[in-house]
Amino acid sequence: MLLSQLKLTSDQKIEHRILTAAEHLFAVQGYERTTTKQLAELSKVAEGTLFRHFESKKTILAAVMSRGWDALLDDLIETLCEVSDCQDMVGLLRHRLQDVHRHADLIKVCLLQTPFHPELCEAIQQKRLKQMLDVLEAYIQTGIDRGCYRPLKAANVAQVLLVIFLGMSWFDNPLLNAQDIPQAEIQISETLADILMNGLLLHS
Repeated sequence: MLLSQLKLTSDQKIEHRILTAAEHLFAVQGYERTTTKQLAELSKVAEGTLFRHFESKKTILAAVMSRGWDALLDDLIETLCEVSDCQDMVGLLRHRLQDVHRHADLIKVCLLQTPFHPELCEAIQQKRLKQMLDVLEAYIQTGIDRGCYRPLKAANVAQVLLVIFLGMSWFDNPLLNAQDIPQAEIQISETLADILMNGLLLHS
């Protein structure tokens, strides 16, 4: 029993290395240009070991995408659980920008590869997007019930917020120094929150 558990733990570690290598290579040079030899070299396993854990490169991509959408969903749930005030949109958006930096490679793979692999989109992405929409809708509906938000249709607001959250995944300014990123996050978060909460038009 113990040996079996140790073997499983060892296998999980190998799979983690393979998926981490694939996540980086797919994000940097693309799925098509990445070879299984490169994946094996970066994950420090033999190419035969690679195929003992995953049937094909497409299987590895599916696992990376599944892990990516799971991470985004988990972060969204964790963020909303930590928001004590329904109007704390600045903190919510800033946390989302921090997620972008933390999961940059995963987000690139999930968003860039989906159009080229519709079968993965249907099997993985749609399920995760539905879960994200459900979480956001519950959050918005709670705010409406508490009188914090206007009585709009929560499902529609959730769709708008999800588009914003995914759109923020493209935020990347190469002109910013690393030390400037936190300040940029604050400014962008405050601007987005202000537009969401107060609109863009001047009120006379």
